[in-house]
Amino acid sequence: MTIWDRIRQIFSPGRPPVRIDPNRELKPNSNPASDFPTSSPPTTSLMLNTLSFSSDLRQVYLINDGKVHAFQLDSEEGVTIGLLGDQIGVVTSKEVEIPTRSDQTEVPTSPERSSTKKPRVIELALDGKSAYNLQYNPAIQAMGIIGATDLISTIPGPDQEPEPTGNCSLHLFDLRRNLLRMRRSKNLLTVWEVAR
Repeated sequence: MTIWDRIRQIFSPGRPPVRIDPNRELKPNSNPASDFPTSSPPTTSLMLNTLSFSSDLRQVYLINDGKVHAFQLDSEEGVTIGLLGDQIGVVTSKEVEIPTRSDQTEVPTSPERSSTKKPRVIELALDGKSAYNLQYNPAIQAMGIIGATDLISTIPGPDQEPEPTGNCSLHLFDLRRNLLRMRRSKNLLTVWEVAR
C-alpha cells in the first residue's frame, strides 16, 4: 500500500483503496480528481459578493467568488455602485459631475419626497490619521461607509489602559432606491447618491 493509499484510509476508513492506472489516457478537459469517490456531494457557496477599499483609498475592490476586481477611485470618472438583484455591482462611471456640499439638502423622512431631493454629498478627508471601509447589509440593502478620523496610534505602558482616539462615523446609503457614486481627488473622497 502506498503512502497516498494510507492517507486515504485515514480519512475514509472502511473503503478499499482507489486504484488508478497511471498509463490511462486522459480526455481533454477531464478532471482526474473526479475519479476519486467523495464522501459528500459538492457544495456551492451562497455568500454574497462584497466591497472593500484599498488601504491607500485609491481603489475599491469588488470581491466575488474568489476573484477580486479593482476599480480606480482617483480616476477622472470615479465609480458607481448599485444592486443587480441581491448582488453588489461596480462599474467605472461616465462623465461624472460631482455635486458640491452646498447642493445637498436634508435627507427626507418620507419616500415621496426622495425623488425630488438633491443628492446627499459626503466628503471624507483622507490623511494619515483616517481610515475607512465599506460594509453592505443585505437585510436592508444598504451600503455603509465606516470610518474613523484623527486616529493616533499609541502603545500603552505596562500599567496603562489604551486611550481611545479618533472620531468614528457611519454613513448609510439606500441601494434599493439609489446608486452610489465615489471619486477621490487629492486628499478628499466624495461620495454621493444618484436616483436610479
